[in-house]
Amino acid sequence: MDATKDRIGEYYLKEAGWADGWAVVADPAKFAERFNLIVRGAYRPVTVDDIRSMMKCGLIGRCGFFDRSDLQTVRGILQYERLRERTAE
Repeated sequence: MDATKDRIGEYYLKEAGWADGWAVVADPAKFAERFNLIVRGAYRPVTVDDIRSMMKCGLIGRCGFFDRSDLQTVRGILQYERLRERTAE
């Protein structure tokens, strides 16, 4: 993501550039690749098989393509996985 300073020196993220591109991503492999590039530091990298499984059960890609809400959904699922692993120990 691209961070830029505004007039008062506060940093903000310029999301329009990458968010617009999500509306045309229909390939699970490209979505997984973009997710891993954008969400660095996630609990673990997602795989194409992860994305396909999430599509199959209707969690993401319900419209035939991936958008920003799908990115947030996958991010939330990874956070949940991490929490479950921590509480199991």
